[in-house]
Amino acid sequence: MITRREMVIAVAAGALVSPLASFSQQQSTQSLHRIGLLSGGSNPRKNSRWAAFFAAMVGLGYEEGRNVAYDIRFADGEPDHLPQLAHDLVQTTPKLIVVTGSSEAVSARRATTAIPIVTIQAGDLVALQLATSLSRPGGHVTGLTSNVPGIYEKRLQ
Repeated sequence: MITRREMVIAVAAGALVSPLASFSQQQSTQSLHRIGLLSGGSNPRKNSRWAAFFAAMVGLGYEEGRNVAYDIRFADGEPDHLPQLAHDLVQTTPKLIVVTGSSEAVSARRATTAIPIVTIQAGDLVALQLATSLSRPGGHVTGLTSNVPGIYEKRLQ
């Protein structure tokens, strides 16, 4: 049975690859799309929370080595390492960066103003000054958020 967290990750994967879909139609099937992954936790390749992301990407036709390559950086529970990891990740020039939380999103945003950043689950992106509003994020940071003031009331509507 798929957990709620795994479902959120799969949905985020689908949302983040939609810009790549139109781009890939213009490119040769041999070109690799570079996607950066930044996690404050353990290695995404060994983390079950990321398994749904990788599975969703395969389901959408993105096979590692054939048309996508992942540049992975993880802090292994050491949040002080995130700024340097984000800087290192930006140097690989990925098409977009996927982050797992607020600290990762802030670090990635400080490292680049050009590469799109997608959050799998972050706090209030507006309060973090990463987005202008939830309905129209502006800038280059978007994705799924949690713990946003008023979000539960909005869901009940």
